[in-house]
Amino acid sequence: MIINSRYRIKELLGTGRSKVFLAEDLISTYRFYAIKIIPSESLSEEEIESLRSEFNLLNSLNHPHIVKAYEFGLITECDDETLIGSYFFISEFVRGKNLLDFFSAPIQGKQFELFLQALNQIAFTLYYIHQLGIIHYDLRPENILIEGEDKSNLNVKLIDFGFSALKSFYVRGTPLYISPELISGKNVDHRTDLYSLGATLYHTLAGNPPFFAENEIELFKKHLEQKPQRLPDHYPDYINEIVLKLLEKNPDDRFQNSLDILELLPDEYKRIKNIWYIPRIHFAREKELQDLIKFSDEIEKTVSTLLVISEEGMGKSFLIKKFIEHLDYKKIDYFLLNVSKVQTSTYDVLSVLLNQIVVFTRFKNFDDKEEINKKINHLRELYSSSLDQQEFLEYRRKYLAELLINLAKSLKFLVVVDDFQNLDNNTKEFFYYIYPSLIDLGIKFVLTLDSTFIKGKEIEKFKNYKEIILAPLTRDEIIRMLKSYFKFDFPYERVADLMVEYTSHSINENNEFLVNLFFQEIITFDSKGFKVNEEKLKQIDLERLSQKSYELKLQNLRQLQKNLLEILSLINFPLKLSDLAEILRIDITQLKREIEFLSAFGWIEISGKDELIFLPSSGIKKYLFSRSKNSTELNLLLAEFFERKNYPSFIVAEFYERSNLKEKALEYYLKAVSEAEKFYSFSAMQKYLTKCIELENKPEKLSDLRYNLAKCYFNQADFKNAEELINKILNENNLAEDKLFDIYLMLAIIKYKTGEIEEAFNHFDIAYRFARNDQQKVEVELNEINLEISQGDFTIVMSKCKNLLNDYSEILSPMTKAALLNNLGIANSKAGFYTEAVSYFDQALKIYDSLNNKVKSSQVLMNLGNVFNLQHKQEEALKYWKQALELNESIGDLSKKALILNNIGISFFENINLEEAIEHYHNARSLFEKINDQFGESLSLYNLAETYFLMSDYESALNYVEKSIDLSTKLLDVEGQCQGLFLLGLIYYVLYQIEEMKKVSSNLISIIESNKMQSTQLQNYLYLEGLINLEEKNYSEAEIKLNLAKELFSEIDGKYFYCKNTLDLMRLSIYTGNFTLIQSLFDELQKNEYFNKNNLLIAEAYFILGQAAKRPGASFPEQSLFYYSEAMKFIESAYIGEITFQILTALGEEYLVKGAVNKGLDYFRKARLVMDYISSKILNNNFKNSYFAQPLRKRLKEKIEKVINNL
Repeated sequence: MIINSRYRIKELLGTGRSKVFLAEDLISTYRFYAIKIIPSESLSEEEIESLRSEFNLLNSLNHPHIVKAYEFGLITECDDETLIGSYFFISEFVRGKNLLDFFSAPIQGKQFELFLQALNQIAFTLYYIHQLGIIHYDLRPENILIEGEDKSNLNVKLIDFGFSALKSFYVRGTPLYISPELISGKNVDHRTDLYSLGATLYHTLAGNPPFFAENEIELFKKHLEQKPQRLPDHYPDYINEIVLKLLEKNPDDRFQNSLDILELLPDEYKRIKNIWYIPRIHFAREKELQDLIKFSDEIEKTVSTLLVISEEGMGKSFLIKKFIEHLDYKKIDYFLLNVSKVQTSTYDVLSVLLNQIVVFTRFKNFDDKEEINKKINHLRELYSSSLDQQEFLEYRRKYLAELLINLAKSLKFLVVVDDFQNLDNNTKEFFYYIYPSLIDLGIKFVLTLDSTFIKGKEIEKFKNYKEIILAPLTRDEIIRMLKSYFKFDFPYERVADLMVEYTSHSINENNEFLVNLFFQEIITFDSKGFKVNEEKLKQIDLERLSQKSYELKLQNLRQLQKNLLEILSLINFPLKLSDLAEILRIDITQLKREIEFLSAFGWIEISGKDELIFLPSSGIKKYLFSRSKNSTELNLLLAEFFERKNYPSFIVAEFYERSNLKEKALEYYLKAVSEAEKFYSFSAMQKYLTKCIELENKPEKLSDLRYNLAKCYFNQADFKNAEELINKILNENNLAEDKLFDIYLMLAIIKYKTGEIEEAFNHFDIAYRFARNDQQKVEVELNEINLEISQGDFTIVMSKCKNLLNDYSEILSPMTKAALLNNLGIANSKAGFYTEAVSYFDQALKIYDSLNNKVKSSQVLMNLGNVFNLQHKQEEALKYWKQALELNESIGDLSKKALILNNIGISFFENINLEEAIEHYHNARSLFEKINDQFGESLSLYNLAETYFLMSDYESALNYVEKSIDLSTKLLDVEGQCQGLFLLGLIYYVLYQIEEMKKVSSNLISIIESNKMQSTQLQNYLYLEGLINLEEKNYSEAEIKLNLAKELFSEIDGKYFYCKNTLDLMRLSIYTGNFTLIQSLFDELQKNEYFNKNNLLIAEAYFILGQAAKRPGASFPEQSLFYYSEAMKFIESAYIGEITFQILTALGEEYLVKGAVNKGLDYFRKARLVMDYISSKILNNNFKNSYFAQPLRKRLKEKIEKVINNL
């Protein structure tokens, strides 16, 4: 029978409510465990909790006389289907006998000596667990196993702590050995175990239990009332005294601790080693654990991520272990990714994640299970496909993202990543990509990090997070730690003071310091408790305590033990016990004996059922490493062993390097490069290539290595280092000609990405000359096309794309063809050939759909929406944009979603649906913030500011534009800065903050000139300056600047600002008396498509005509009232603006002059309501006062109040 595809049942060891079997490990053959199987239907929730607690308890202890526990869980696979769903508990298989089988009464001679030795070990072990606050509750002969056959190798093992964690006293104990206080339900403490020990010893020595009855009631009555008989006469009096005192009914009459027993034994059996086995039971991070538990248990959307920040030795690993135990206990689903610097799995954490998803979904039932299984199978196929690097990374990201998003829609889970900072860049980018979508779906993240990560900019990728910082322990926390190790008779305050003074207060260092205090006999213990030897303390330099302890301990070790420690000090990863045994050329049994003593010092840790051994990062490891790192013999031994066992190449390389075998080290570092490249782990490649360069001495080889390192930098977008290395390679002139193509292509792309456009074109030309085949020529052309699109060279782009599709059709992959068709669509749309653009986009979309590439399909759909929007076909545009958004819902491409929402906002803005525009801009901004796209956020902030400005909500506009400028300045986005400053100047103009406007204008021209941006930004500066001149009545200067600005706005299709500029020229012409120009400008505006959509602009134009018609010498076809009435028609269906109350006031005046008092008064009242509305939007009193201080507004406001009050 095989359980969970791993454990083969060999034989039944025992039975009861549960069955205990001997099981063989199928993964690590010749390894055997005891496996306890308990049918789940026979367990209450309390009992399940007891089993889990027993596992956690035993798993945390580190003692040679206590059985080790390795795994607890559910049986999910088994030949015997009746066992599926049962719980199993895997522990160390002890090849020993219980007390009754090992000893046969009467015990005499050599057997009695062994009995006394066993009693010594039992007494010490009980004292140890009682100091930890653990009570066994079920001590009996069957739960004490003995290995070995003589004094030299006899070893006691205490087993079956199942009752120790139960909360109810009434189910604890075994009737033959149960204490009176457990029966009566009185207060129970550790002394209940002493009674059970007495009953156990009595049974072992006499051959029968102290009390026996046909039923439990009678048996319990004897435990409560009857005195036991003395043991047979051949036993010494001290044995009788020990056993009978242990069996006293009143706990106060028994020994008060188990070490008291030793006081009555012969001298040879009194002695115990002054060693204390520091457990992993202490938890100094209870508050932090509760924070994690609260985070996982609560439905709290305000915090999506917990970052656990810790340096080495601060208890982070134990905190995460405890947290995972809680998740298991609460049956909260999670994915756990441990990221090690030295494990090959670090290369491909995403494959580990995929495997966890497979296991996770296997036992879950949900609606999309079949679809998710298809995606899983497709992902697995990707790993064996022949896709090139870029396509593989794109497909993997898309499918894995889609898989996780689909899961998150059906099920809730946590993602826990331990040591996130160790992930390679590609894997980090995947998490940054998927993270915002998952937190939107309610998925929570727990990431552990070191402090170096949070000092960098990557921390900005996470939103709505809280930090848990694992700081060094305080004195109070150290005391709590000591109290968790020692429950009674311990000098807590004195030892805490020593730790505060002589350690860095980390948990690991405190534990090691404590072990050393015992080793140096500064702390000693006996039946009366623990004490600090002050005399000894004066003689020892505590600053050097650790080093002195190491030296003394090492002196007392056998050579084999020293070798074992030296080997482990050189290794930075857990090593299989079987491998260590092979290295040392001893068997596992002997190895386990050797490490038992070392475990007492807290130096060695054995992790889990897989029996992985390692030396934790601590002082002893550093001390031994400093002694062993230069040992050629030892490093060579390890290098050859790891080579023979096919360990990861970088491990083999490191040991050959330490052995001074540079050629072998170089050979394996090169293999490590290949292994990392297989998983596109460029950060690992960079590390190993740097090593190769240090070891290589042949110039031509060095150039090749630097070439590969440059590619690494390039693939990580580290363009500065890539360019420096490329220039060095070119200067050395040792690189083979066939690699010069890649070098110049990389250099061209770097120049393009860093804005050196002319240099980029030059290097593309050079790369093309070095192209050795059509594929490489196509690669150059494709990259150059991207550059030409960015420069607006759309005619060239169209020509190149068509040529590539025609000339190289046979060698182009479907992805490349689709990319070219998409580029043709973009180029045609930019050139105004919209029908052609739609055709090309449709062709690209068909290819991407056939490849099931939803990322690219959504991109093309977005482009189609953009084309229809350019044609003012908003319904068609919205149709395609919505399709793109639907695709994005499944793949989690929030960047694309934000861009689409922003484009929809622009479409509504241009169609003067400003409320819809604002809603979409806000949604876009929210997404840009989530994905930490600050360029996108800056754009959406500007769009919001511009829209609020048009709605006359000037204070909101000011708030958003200032944020946009700040962000653009931070990003060195001078285009964004200029746009923001231009709008800021207009807002100050409306608020009549002319001096502030002048400062903004001065700042704007300074940026334009220093960055040579006249071609794109000069019109904005000229417009601002023209308005300033207009306000200052410098009409000639205003006319020159506004005309220049108008001409430039028309060239760049300025739309709104072109129209506003033209209206201001019309207004200026009133003051200069150029009435013919006013009519001409109006006629020009009527031909403008945007003007004819914006009713407020049309109304303003008619208002200006009305104002002009009133002037002496003006000759217009109609009188002012006609123009004002025309303006009124348009403001009735427009947003409220400043022009609104000006038109209403003008109409009111006209009707009052004509004697229509009521009608005129009605218009004045409406004008006041509009003015009050605009005023209500300006909360800043300074701005409100300056707004109404503007001469025209001031006159209008006074006139409105006067008319209303007088009439």
